[in-house]
Amino acid sequence: NGDTLVIYFSESGNTETLANYIHDEVGGDIVKIVPKVEYPKVYDELADYAKKEQDNNERPEFNDLEVDPTSYKNVYIGYPIWWYSLPMIMETFFDKYDFSGVTIIPFNTHEGSGNGGTYDMIRDREPGADVLEGLPIRGGDVNSDKTKEAVKDWIDKLAL
Repeated sequence: NGDTLVIYFSESGNTETLANYIHDEVGGDIVKIVPKVEYPKVYDELADYAKKEQDNNERPEFNDLEVDPTSYKNVYIGYPIWWYSLPMIMETFFDKYDFSGVTIIPFNTHEGSGNGGTYDMIRDREPGADVLEGLPIRGGDVNSDKTKEAVKDWIDKLAL
């Protein structure tokens, strides 16, 4: 209906799984942020690469989304926590789009750092948006029935 978009960046598949749970609940459109340059597949190599991106304040490019995410009323934005922060490709995403007048609902996967303060980071980067409280899920728990229930409860509480 053009009101709801679930957009996410995922490398290991955990955030993608979470995005699909959310999409199953809220409907609308779903789009994956795909980097123009593929990330390393081996975990340690990926971790080193992501750290270098962060240390150098890089802005990796992503492929055309084929939608304007700012044209939606409610945008669920998902990502993993990398080095206790947003992946740098998400910084590129927030640099590119002005979400003024849009409701952003963040969600993320992590392995112990919760949201890593990223929901406040999004509020800082998108001051014209209404950024709601997000949903952090431990990546190792993403395939559990508890996570599906947590998604349902979170969405019910959002009452969008």
